[in-house]
Amino acid sequence: MMIADLFDESDFREKLIDLGIPIDQDATFDECRSTVLAWLDSTPEAVSHVVGLFETLRNTDVVLLPEVDEFIENILSIHTR
Repeated sequence: MMIADLFDESDFREKLIDLGIPIDQDATFDECRSTVLAWLDSTPEAVSHVVGLFETLRNTDVVLLPEVDEFIENILSIHTR
């Protein structure tokens, strides 16, 4: 039996914090999402780092929580035209 490695909201929050996005350790997923959107608007030089992280996550074997996957897809559709 194989157990999937689920990438959940807390994993997502940790990766965003590692990128330098100013997110509280106890932020909710909605707070993370709105902070990322505001940060991308105010820090355009960071877009490539966020896109790189999100593309890496999409191309690994981890199972993304549906909300995380949807948010990643939205960001990539905006910033990888």
